[in-house]
Amino acid sequence: MATNLQSLIRLGKWHLDERRRALAALHEREDQTLEALRLSDEELVYERAAAEGDALGAGLAFGGFYGRHLERREALLRQLDALRAEIEIARDELAETYRQLKTYETAEANRLRRERAEAERREQATLDEIGLGLHRRKQRA
Repeated sequence: MATNLQSLIRLGKWHLDERRRALAALHEREDQTLEALRLSDEELVYERAAAEGDALGAGLAFGGFYGRHLERREALLRQLDALRAEIEIARDELAETYRQLKTYETAEANRLRRERAEAERREQATLDEIGLGLHRRKQRA
């Protein structure tokens, strides 16, 4: 039983680490998507300024750029929403894995506490027997 619990604890810790790594990767992807949105908005400001400065050259092409910018922004926002949904699921899985690990660790701690109590009880019984034997010898003498 002890080996089984220890194996479950090791496996639980490994699963917990895996879940943490997966969650960290999702957060990294979220940060990258947010950065892409920020860069896209900065590019829009730059292109808008260029279009205002050159109405015949860059200004004519700005409409096409703006349409592609909106499409790209919508795609990034959809991607961000999907990532946040995945992050929420990953957090729930991480919490469940943590609860399972704590259950195993608590069971192991209880088992060890019971074993210690039993060992102490046996030791006390042995000491009581020795003391009783000494007391009987003293009474006979």
